[in-house]
Amino acid sequence: MPAVLRTRSKESSIEQKPASRTRTRSRRGKRGRDDDDDDDDEESDDAYDEVGNDYDEYASRAKLATNRPFEIVAGLPASVELPNYNSSLTHPQSIKNSGVLYDSLVSSRRTWVQGEMFELYWRRPKKIVSESTPAATESPTSGTIPLIRDKMQKMCDCVMSGGPHTFKVRLFILKNDKIEQKWQDEQELKKKEKELKRKNDAEAKRLRMEERKRQQMQKKIAKEQKLQLQKENKAKQKLEQEALKLKRKEEMKKLKEQNKNKQGSPSSSMHDPRMIMNLNLMAQEDPKLNTLMETVAKGLANNSQLEEFKKFIEIAKKRSLEENPVNKRPSVTTTRPAPPSKAKDVAEDHRLNSITLVKSSKTAATEPEPKKADDENAEKQQSKEAKTTAESTQVDVKKEEEDVKEKGVKSEDTQKKEDNQVVPKRKRRKNAIKEDKDMQLTAFQQKYVQGAEIILEYLEFTHSRYYLPKKSVVEFLEDTDEIIISWIVIHNSKEIEKFKTKKIKAKLKADQKLNKEDAKPGSDVEKEVSFNPLFEADCPTPLYTPMTMKLSGIHKRFNQIIRNSVSPMEEVVKEMEKILQIGTRLSGYNLWYQLDGYDDEALSESLRFELNEWEHAMRSRRHKR
Repeated sequence: MPAVLRTRSKESSIEQKPASRTRTRSRRGKRGRDDDDDDDDEESDDAYDEVGNDYDEYASRAKLATNRPFEIVAGLPASVELPNYNSSLTHPQSIKNSGVLYDSLVSSRRTWVQGEMFELYWRRPKKIVSESTPAATESPTSGTIPLIRDKMQKMCDCVMSGGPHTFKVRLFILKNDKIEQKWQDEQELKKKEKELKRKNDAEAKRLRMEERKRQQMQKKIAKEQKLQLQKENKAKQKLEQEALKLKRKEEMKKLKEQNKNKQGSPSSSMHDPRMIMNLNLMAQEDPKLNTLMETVAKGLANNSQLEEFKKFIEIAKKRSLEENPVNKRPSVTTTRPAPPSKAKDVAEDHRLNSITLVKSSKTAATEPEPKKADDENAEKQQSKEAKTTAESTQVDVKKEEEDVKEKGVKSEDTQKKEDNQVVPKRKRRKNAIKEDKDMQLTAFQQKYVQGAEIILEYLEFTHSRYYLPKKSVVEFLEDTDEIIISWIVIHNSKEIEKFKTKKIKAKLKADQKLNKEDAKPGSDVEKEVSFNPLFEADCPTPLYTPMTMKLSGIHKRFNQIIRNSVSPMEEVVKEMEKILQIGTRLSGYNLWYQLDGYDDEALSESLRFELNEWEHAMRSRRHKR
């Protein structure tokens, strides 16, 4: 339990029963409620200031502890050794009648509320009310409250547990000009980066669109070139076919003329059966003619042989005309079959040969006609193939044109969609949205995620606000959502601060002598911040007391702010180890919870009276609420 160290005074002359004292009651007049905090402040004053600041009574109590086995420390009977009630007290009172236990709890709570273990940030000045002082003089005092409120912003309300006590406290974030300026610079930088990113994205999008258009144009040009090439090939093929057709026609005309010149008699004479029979008879009689006929039939005859064979044909024609005039009908052969004979077989062979010969001669004489027919068939086939090829080419060209058109339409639609594209909203679950909203910090709180200074205020005593210990160890309990803060209170901190100031001034003077030109304006402040007097050899011995408190009811979204509001863990641990190494821990006192009914009657009465006053002040405060 923290105790306020006071000067112990002992006097030889003591009074067994001090004079009766009258204590001024707290004012219970009607007050205005212009501000809820002001009302709470005045009520909290009645509970703590009026009783707790009466140090004259502590001095009077010290007189009552003369020649007693205990001393008066912070208005309470205490000793370094453990109390021995049986040997020291003749008529020991009960714990309830002594009032030490209850008054010690009030004193301990007052010590916490008055921030003996915290660094003071602000304290409201007391109002001095008198008949000569007009009411208008209170305006400057009342004006300081809004000024203080403008310098900080509420973070949250929570419950603080310290020792055996539980307090309702309020945490504030102290405004810092450096952090505000840094935040503003970061926001401007983010804005510039965002604007630059937007421009880069727009430029990249424009380049992509241009590249896409260029590729589409290249594809379109390639398609057009392909179609033009196909058209040119088609026209070229058509011209080649027409030229080939004309060439063949000219060749056919030449062949016809040649055949007309070569062919003397009509082709119908070659089919005269009488002439063929006469020719076969002539071949039977003339072996030379038979050989010539065979040569002509095989197609091995030359021009002279053909001319000679034509002469034999003319002779056979003349004989047929003489034997078979126009008015005479040809003789009809008997249909009765005759027995086969060798001569007949020979005659049949000659007849077949003659027929073959006639066919060969007919083929030779009328050669241009089948060639012409073959050429016409070939031309028809080629024209059909050309037509089919042209039709298929035309169909392919039409398909390609349709594909190009469809791709153009699709690309235009895609381009329009990209231009008018709307980013679809993500569908998120309601629980996730609610959790995200709960975890969101305000714009002001986001500025102080790093390096915030937390201010603490007791709701039951709003006249003062204190710094949360900067050099402390913060531990987060995930199971109970509680925060444990541990730090070391140095009781002779003023002495150490004086030593620090003296050392800094000495170092600055030495540095100015050595480096006058290199001196910078902000170097003094940096040295003052970085300098730690505890690590100096001649540092005063720190008198310390370790402290621990627990905060509960803080939303986890503020954990990051609280974690980063204290100094780094390595630095804090290093300083704590140094304090434990060179410092002296203050020993605690043992309270005497029982007093003697006769020897300590006045002390017991004083403790009970103070306890009643405190209870009355708390009761009136609850009643007004």
